[in-house]
This record gives sequence, C-alpha cells and structure tokens, in this order.
Amino acid sequence: MKTLGITTIGQMNWQEILAGDFPRSTEAVTIASGNNLKFGSVIGKITNTDTYKLVDSSATDGSQEPFAVLMEDVDASAGPAVGIANLTGEYIRTKLIFGGSDTWQTHFTAARKNSIFFKESRQAPNQ
Repeated sequence: MKTLGITTIGQMNWQEILAGDFPRSTEAVTIASGNNLKFGSVIGKITNTDTYKLVDSSATDGSQEPFAVLMEDVDASAGPAVGIANLTGEYIRTKLIFGGSDTWQTHFTAARKNSIFFKESRQAPNQ
C-alpha cells in the first residue's frame, strides 16, 4: 500500500501504545543514517543535522531530549530514511523504547514540556 509517498509494509496497531485522546500532531521526520528504529521509539532531534535518533540522556548532540514518538519501524541503516512520528500525545510508558539505559522516568519532565505524556495504561475517553 502506498499513500502520500509513504510505503506501508504490514500494519502497525497505533492503538497499542496510545494511552489517551490527547491531540496528536503527526509529522514526517528523517531518521539519521546508521539507525534502525522500531515502532514506539522515543526520538530526539540532532541539532546540527535536523535528523532524529533514539533519545538517550547521555547524548550531547540534542538527541538527549525527547522530541517525538516514532509511529512505524524505520530502517536508516544504509542512509537517512523518512518515517512518521507523533510530536504530541499520551503513550503507554511500558510500550516505548528509549536509548542507552534510559527509561520513561528519565525523560518524564522533558517530555511533558513537549506535550508528550507517559501513562501507566490506556485511559478511558472523556464522557
């Protein structure tokens, strides 16, 4: 299936990581060369290249801060590759992937500043 220039292989169930109905802003992002990232990866923006990689608090290139959540697998092993990411939203914290020895706790406060919220489980929609 090809839509808007993006090829989808298989199907991802976005609902499996969403924890609520907080508005999500979705954008195409370029994953930096040398990275093979999975659906649910929390990514940080490399400042001097405007590309993204797995967030890691030990980094010093800008990617130490959470910027978005990757909504599909992206293999940029052989060169930069484009993927879809949510810049905002609520996510089940145990379903997310972080770099190094980081966990959701490592990035809780910084993520909130970007309207990315880590929750324990799926919240019932507002009635």
